[in-house]
Amino acid sequence: MLDLQPGRFDFLTQARIYEEFLRLPHVGLELDPELRLKSQQVHLAHIGTVDAVEINLVSEWLA
Repeated sequence: MLDLQPGRFDFLTQARIYEEFLRLPHVGLELDPELRLKSQQVHLAHIGTVDAVEINLVSEWLA
């Protein structure tokens, strides 16, 4: 299981970095939206969010 915690990157950009591993059998992907921060937010001081559009882009790319 690959657990993406992107910080200030978007999920799709980060997922593409691990494409070779995601092609392997039995490898899954987990997205942690609470760790997706905006430029002014600081890890551990803010809880991040992500909209459905960004999640759907990753889902479409994986398909």
